[in-house]
Amino acid sequence: EEKADFSLALSESGGTSLSTQAIYSKCAPSIVCISASDSERISYYSWGTGIIIASDGYIITNTHIIEGCDSVSVELYNVEEYDAKLVGADALSDISILKIDAADLTPAEFASSSTVYVGDDVVAIGNPLGEAYRLTITNGIISGMSRQVNHNGTVMTLIQTNAAINEGNSGGALINAAGQEIGITNMKMVSSSGVEGIGFAIPSETARSVVSSIVKYGKVPGRPSIGITVGAIPEQAMEKYSMPEGV
Repeated sequence: EEKADFSLALSESGGTSLSTQAIYSKCAPSIVCISASDSERISYYSWGTGIIIASDGYIITNTHIIEGCDSVSVELYNVEEYDAKLVGADALSDISILKIDAADLTPAEFASSSTVYVGDDVVAIGNPLGEAYRLTITNGIISGMSRQVNHNGTVMTLIQTNAAINEGNSGGALINAAGQEIGITNMKMVSSSGVEGIGFAIPSETARSVVSSIVKYGKVPGRPSIGITVGAIPEQAMEKYSMPEGV
């Protein structure tokens, strides 16, 4: 069933640069805490971040935070807590939309990521590691654009930043010097040998098209798929079934 049309408005990126304190004051009220759980797995608990995108309760977050859960709650900047309904989820883009029964919320101002450049100053606001560090702000620069990053078998095109991103920042905001959200933080690079300062965010331009589809259809329709799985024929199968070498 189709729902109402919704468009994530993107302003032109840039404008008057704000102090870090001013950016936090402007943007923090649009950032929420996301906690999710699964009633069938009593000990399972997921924590992350979301961004208010409409004053009547639409919230964008990462799909990997809520995947496999049947209960999601949202805590606002003023610590008010709401049960959230899932509007729709998209695993390929790692974007989901939640809805809470609230009004007069402070939506974030999003700007186009198409005019973001390497070296631009940015900050990230999110909820790393848990409730104790909710609404943490970290700063850095844009380290790279259009990075091809593998996420659960899918290659995503992401913005790279050296602003500190940690577990729990997922679904949070990457914000330019004018206090505009230009990305949704969703992962960091990790290694057994240690990696620092390589975090990633979903570009706002990617989010815009996905959000409108999810709100309207509950998913992102129209993606082509080949419908087959391809793999090399094992040597034992070739011998047993007289199959030729190949895929």
